[in-house]
Amino acid sequence: MKTVAIIFLNALLFAGCNQDKVDVVYTQLHLPVSGNIHSVNLVGADSILICGSNADTGYIFLSTDAGTTWQQPATGFWNPVYDVSTYQNVWWASSKYINYFRSNNYGKNYALSVPANNQMPTGAFDAAVYDILVLDSLTALACGGKNFQEGFLYRTNNGGTTWQLTQTTHEMRHIAISGQQAIAVGYGAIYLSHDAGTTWKLTSAPADFYTGVVYNNGWIACGFDGGIYTSADGVNWHATQQNNTLLGKRLHYNAIYLLDQTGVAVGTNGLASVSYNAGKSWQQCNTTLNVIFNDVVLLNKYKALAVGDNGEAYFINL
Repeated sequence: MKTVAIIFLNALLFAGCNQDKVDVVYTQLHLPVSGNIHSVNLVGADSILICGSNADTGYIFLSTDAGTTWQQPATGFWNPVYDVSTYQNVWWASSKYINYFRSNNYGKNYALSVPANNQMPTGAFDAAVYDILVLDSLTALACGGKNFQEGFLYRTNNGGTTWQLTQTTHEMRHIAISGQQAIAVGYGAIYLSHDAGTTWKLTSAPADFYTGVVYNNGWIACGFDGGIYTSADGVNWHATQQNNTLLGKRLHYNAIYLLDQTGVAVGTNGLASVSYNAGKSWQQCNTTLNVIFNDVVLLNKYKALAVGDNGEAYFINL
């Protein structure tokens, strides 16, 4: 009986680890940064922005030749930079202590913007703003938090002169928008807005620490507990890839990105999973990398750029 139990346990473990995987090619970029790269964003056909932190300070780097060379448009960020978002000449960067930095000249100079005292979340003034999404020259959405349960959603419609706060009981990590519908995801929570982030409502979503969300003819979200989820309306969510189980897979996603039929989700231990059917199904990529990927973008349907801790970045040829 003991032998049978051991065989059964090994079979479960093997089944959880021996999923069909796909071979891709990883090519490392040697970037002029140290510390952790928190975010990567596209600002044009060949223009890429990365941001991150080195000890207690932050940085932003720009490439205008698809990652071959990099320049630093501005310096002087005294805290980590977690995300950068752009609209034409207007660039926004988000940081710790609910600090926002706004530039009107393509990131060459920034001005600090901080919410008023009555718009600061209770107990989370020192929290990180993990994601910022610029909608136009005056409007931006942002989210963040700390300690899993202290979170916030922000919206400005006047270029950061004032900020409107929605405090949450969930640490928030990422925002996406399609028309007037916006989705914000975080620790055990997916929030939905029908008015471009002015008001938010908590949805009934499967349990996971949601870390990324994207719209691609429907909503697709990923979680740190290994699940990938879809929703047609932003209200009802269904797992296309189940989250981790005790004896099964141990995947931890930090970000997701889709472009037409191609999707990529990345996470810890060099994790990358790819979809070739607009997120309906996913395959894990073979890798021997030991890197924590924090974010990813698709440069085209055949090539992704994933960035992570210790200044590491890789092109992934799909």
